[in-house]
Formats: sequence, C-alpha cells, structure tokens
Amino acid sequence: METEIRRPRVGLMRFGARFCLGCAILTALFYAAGPWYVKTLLPVFGWELTTLHPEYEIRTLQYDDAQAFVSYKVRIHRREVKNGRVWGGQEVKGGVWASALYIQPILLFSLLFAWPGLSLKDWPKAALIGIPLLVAINLADMPIHIIQKLEEGYAVQSLADSARVFWWNTLNNGGRQFLAIVAFGATVGMVKLVASKPAAERSTGKRKKK
Repeated sequence: METEIRRPRVGLMRFGARFCLGCAILTALFYAAGPWYVKTLLPVFGWELTTLHPEYEIRTLQYDDAQAFVSYKVRIHRREVKNGRVWGGQEVKGGVWASALYIQPILLFSLLFAWPGLSLKDWPKAALIGIPLLVAINLADMPIHIIQKLEEGYAVQSLADSARVFWWNTLNNGGRQFLAIVAFGATVGMVKLVASKPAAERSTGKRKKK
C-alpha cells in the first residue's frame, strides 16, 4: 500500500523537478535570444494589424533594444467628428514589454519537457506541432494588445469592440498562461494521435496476412 502511494508522489516530484529545470533553461535562453524571437514575429504582427484594421498605417513597429520594448507608431485614417470639427484620424505612439511574449513558449516547452507521457522520440514531433501553435497563440495575444492601446481614444461601439476589450482583460489576467496550457494539451494530443496511426496500420496489416 505504501509503495502504491509513493509512486504518484515520486512521479509528481519528478514532473515538478523537470518543469522547474525546463523553466530555468528556457528563461536563460530567452534572456539571450529573446530579441531575435520578437523580431522574427514582428512582420507577422504587422500583417495581422493591417488585415484586421485596413485604416491603420504602420509607420513604426520595431523592437527597442534599449528598453526591451515593442514600440509602435501608427497613423489611424479614420474620419470622425469632435466638437463640430471633422478629424481625419490621429497618430498613436506607444510600446509593449517584449517579455510578455516569452511567457507562452517558456511555459509550453517546459510542460512538454516535463510531461512523462512523451519519450525522447516524441520530442521532435512535439516541437514541430508546438511551434505553429505557438505562433497562433501569439497572434491572439500581442496584436490584440496593440490594437486595444490604439483604440483607447475611441468609444466602444460594437460587439467586436466589446469582445476585444474582454479578450485584452483576459490576457492580462492569466489568459496568456491559459493559452500556453491549451497549446500544450493540443500538442500532446496530436503527438499521441500521430503515434497511434502507425500502430493501427501495423495491426491492420497483420490481420490481413492472417
């Protein structure tokens, strides 16, 4: 009975130790290579911003090495009436801490490293599946954060505006971590699904031979 109780504890402790080790390694990695990671994603973020809001003219979207910021300068070509005068839009400048983009990959790959159900052979598959999912959740994060900052000077007038504000609040209250956990679950599930197909094909072939 004592042996049966100890096994889950040992497994949990091993998972926790590997998770902490993965977090430490990845944190050090992103401390060194984080700017390169952010700069790689910026063109994709720019595409999403102009796709969702064609009235945005992105004049600057870059990584600020001195402050570790994603800085932006956007001209919003949107006609509006204020105090009886017609305005042709405005230019908005600002920045977002680049470290916000490090949370998801550190959490995702630390969980994959620590998960006992993945063998060494499964890790390359997990990386190939996890990276596109990571890009997808990044697209649901930083661009929406920037849009919210750009739209702060405008009233919330539509359901889409309300949804954006809700999602922005969610991201700032554990949403980033939740997205990483969802990506982790999806990655593990797809790795197991891919691994189960050859086994099913082999068993089907054996039945046909019989």
